[in-house]
Amino acid sequence: MARFRAPSDSSLAAQTNRRLAEATLRTTPRQSAPVKQGEHGTDKAHDKGKGKAKDKGKGRARTPPAMDIGNKEKLKMAMKHRNVVLPPNLRKRDWRHLYVGNLNRTHTQELLTNFFQKNRCGKVMRVVIRITAGVPASAHSPLPSSPLDRMYASVEFTDVFAVHRALALNGAFLNGVRITVCLTAAELPEVQDTVKQHMRSKAQPDDRPTLTRAVQALKRITIQRTQVAPTAGPSRAPQAGPSGTPQSARTSRRSPRKSRAEPEEAAILKNPQLMGVSFAQTIV
Repeated sequence: MARFRAPSDSSLAAQTNRRLAEATLRTTPRQSAPVKQGEHGTDKAHDKGKGKAKDKGKGRARTPPAMDIGNKEKLKMAMKHRNVVLPPNLRKRDWRHLYVGNLNRTHTQELLTNFFQKNRCGKVMRVVIRITAGVPASAHSPLPSSPLDRMYASVEFTDVFAVHRALALNGAFLNGVRITVCLTAAELPEVQDTVKQHMRSKAQPDDRPTLTRAVQALKRITIQRTQVAPTAGPSRAPQAGPSGTPQSARTSRRSPRKSRAEPEEAAILKNPQLMGVSFAQTIV
């Protein structure tokens, strides 16, 4: 026969202590903090779930939209203009020339070329000398030189850096004359003097005599306004016929025949006289 033992107080206390010890040693999963309504906007009940939300393409490279025919044609023309090579006459040239002013007849092309090359400005391609006032003659001309002879030159170099070095020679002396080296023709002293003289002539009052103004007024007469005055032609006296009587005194029994009316030429066109002429506008 099996024997049953009634539990005692000591055994019950031991079991209780065992359960408490196991409960203490057992690891329980930590509960996450409750999600607040204000942080994410929606609680867990309204969450769409992982993978259910629509991907808006943020954080990855976007595919550009398809190009229409117009944009494709513009892109094609832009690539074509980028690879095209312009002819030499249409290429944008660098500023490689300058002007030298305050010259006289003693300054020649060879003298200017040697002057710039001696000062290490670079190679000179071309020198052209022009005259602004005085007698247009060269340095070897037998004509005597005059202080009124004013000249300038345009000098062309092979590179841009030579122009910058040549500008430093502005105000240098060449054959005893202080020359002017500038980039534009408006800075030349010859051009500035011409402009000042023109402005002074415009500012002065018209103090010409009355006779001069009258002569210039007559010169403004044009051909269309030229007047033509008729003149009397030579007188024709009646001449005597074979019978000795003047022709105007003869009478005819026959009635005069009516002839066709012929246009009579105007007397003003037979003997025209020119009363005025037209002149070109001149400066007195």
